[in-house]
Amino acid sequence: GLFESLRLREPRAVLVQNVIRTSLVTCFIPILVVGGIITAYSHFNRTTDTVAEKFNLYFASCMAIYPVGRLLQWVERFAPLWLGGHIVGFFSFFVWTLYTESDLLKTDRDLLVSKTVHRRLSSREDPKKEDHS
Repeated sequence: GLFESLRLREPRAVLVQNVIRTSLVTCFIPILVVGGIITAYSHFNRTTDTVAEKFNLYFASCMAIYPVGRLLQWVERFAPLWLGGHIVGFFSFFVWTLYTESDLLKTDRDLLVSKTVHRRLSSREDPKKEDHS
């Protein structure tokens, strides 16, 4: 919202409105959609076993997409520049995780190997700390 408002030489009030609306949508859409929907789907996917239960879950998930499309139309009217905010946000997030060599980009196997090596090194330094698990 900020960059597009500056590019278009919008008045200060419109600039602030675009920034606030884009920030709100960029914050709450991932929390609600990614956090809420994916968590709920994962929960129900783990609790279903039969083919009929899986079919009902997948069918309900597909049918839920239609109202989400209507919600995104409202979001688009409220904050038309939200997609640019997401692109900038994701880009900065991934650049930061690469720069800091975050554990988010490592596989579980790599993390477990690293933890095991750390234990072995620390037990060599102090023989009393040996872990026999």
